[in-house]
Amino acid sequence: MWSGHTGSSYSHSAYLLQKSLNRCYGENLVTDGEFGWRTEDALWRAQGDEGIKKDGIYGIESARNILHHKTTSGCGYVR
Repeated sequence: MWSGHTGSSYSHSAYLLQKSLNRCYGENLVTDGEFGWRTEDALWRAQGDEGIKKDGIYGIESARNILHHKTTSGCGYVR
């Protein structure tokens, strides 16, 4: 689970989330693998689009309810 800003450390999971937010929700994030305020804001918007609690935290509810980029089939839900 990610909550808030992580500083300047790279996370491959944050990179994949940024990629999904860009491709599935039309965001324009730099895919740098840092979960900063821009990624948090984009996640907040995606949570709102999906009708779940808008808190900017990537936890179980977000993982299950936001679209994720899938390399072969575009965007879809992880179930």
